[in-house]
Amino acid sequence: CNFSGTPGTTSLNASATGTHENATGPNDCTTLAVTAGQTYILLITNYSNNNTGFSLDFTPGSPLSYSSTPTTVVWTGGIDNDWFKPGNWGGCAIPSCTIDAVVVNGPVNQPVINGSGAVCKSLTINPGGSLSIQGNNTLQLCGDYTNNGDLSANTASTIYFGPGTATQGINGNLVGLSQFPNLRIQKTGGQVNLNQDIDIAGNMTVQSATSVFNFNGKYITLDGNFFNANGSTSIINPE
Repeated sequence: CNFSGTPGTTSLNASATGTHENATGPNDCTTLAVTAGQTYILLITNYSNNNTGFSLDFTPGSPLSYSSTPTTVVWTGGIDNDWFKPGNWGGCAIPSCTIDAVVVNGPVNQPVINGSGAVCKSLTINPGGSLSIQGNNTLQLCGDYTNNGDLSANTASTIYFGPGTATQGINGNLVGLSQFPNLRIQKTGGQVNLNQDIDIAGNMTVQSATSVFNFNGKYITLDGNFFNANGSTSIINPE
């Protein structure tokens, strides 16, 4: 439908047949006949390339039913750069061990982890996106890590893979300015696969006998110490 002529506000015309909030152009909305139980996808595009984020507000009388617990959240930076605020992730939820996080290029406010308790399922940093980890805080990943953008992590911080049994992957840009700070692997099963060469500014710890780290023939440049809980059964490096 037509977009709002008022910055920061876009809404559907009550009759679903008119233009919207001072927008110009022909009417392009029509009513939609639906049957109870049908499922539709609501597509929202950012026509004006506004980077401030947005929220959806369904009034109490709305017939729409939607899930407030998504499987993936995308960074909007709609409030500020705080990882822990739902409004910076589109307003529904923050990442968790069951919710993937995607950091995109565009928002002026890029995410910063400035406290304890940061966790996500898989993390993807898209080209042009960035993530900062401050202080001695930890980012826990229950799924994969893929960095096609930039990571800026204080050398006292930690990236932790675990604690479940899923196979996890480390992918993308892992060297230079996007090096890992400290790396900790503590799983109850499964393994973590390194899919690119990696620089680690601090320590690397394979924490438990049930944790397995697969080098996959890649190189590790380690500036700190290495702790391997269970000898050769914890580290594998097939050629």
